[in-house]
Amino acid sequence: MKKIFLLLALAAVALACLTACGDDEKGAMPPIYQGFRVEPSTRVHPGDVVTITAVQAQKGRYLYGAKYSWRMKLMLTNGDETELIGGSDEGGESKAQAPTWTIEIPENVVLGRYSCQFQASWNNAADGEIGTYNGGTADGCVGSITSSCATLYSRANGSFALIVE
Repeated sequence: MKKIFLLLALAAVALACLTACGDDEKGAMPPIYQGFRVEPSTRVHPGDVVTITAVQAQKGRYLYGAKYSWRMKLMLTNGDETELIGGSDEGGESKAQAPTWTIEIPENVVLGRYSCQFQASWNNAADGEIGTYNGGTADGCVGSITSSCATLYSRANGSFALIVE
């Protein structure tokens, strides 16, 4: 009887230790972003090459199948509208890297202010920590990106203004 009691006591202690020492990261979580880093700047000229990065304050966890998309509609001097589109589709496990987009501003763009849109989506590999998250705007960044998490998927949406002068 003593041996059974001793085994039960050891099992209880081991279970308590595992519970106390467990990982605080319980579920899937989208990246939390702090805006966009735009290089060389948000004020550009026709023909400039611009690199845009969605800056992360915190990486996501338990995500897979990342899809990133970028869009920016521009007016051209001939009166037509064109849309710059970019993105990527990651099939496997996602480390939720900071997405980057490089574009060239057309030579025949009408000077003005244009909105650049960013969207991201992931499938959750574990139940999501349901909520909406925004990391504010870091120094040297512009715009805003809001992430949200549901039970089965996570999303992020953001935008900023690019001025062509």
